[in-house]
Amino acid sequence: MKIYRIACEWAVYGTMHIEAESLKEAIQKAEDDYPLPTDSEYIDDSFKVCDDVTQYLFREDHCQE
Repeated sequence: MKIYRIACEWAVYGTMHIEAESLKEAIQKAEDDYPLPTDSEYIDDSFKVCDDVTQYLFREDHCQE
């Protein structure tokens, strides 16, 4: 048996608690390298295999053998 690297992605959502003077400022802070929320939830049916990246990884692995 071989081991293959399979690239995949999925989506999560979470909420941030940001202190700011306005909603606009809070959004700006959220977008400017604010730590990701630790209390996040998986978005149903968001999992997928990234075919192009998986093929690239396969070629990369195959060349190293």
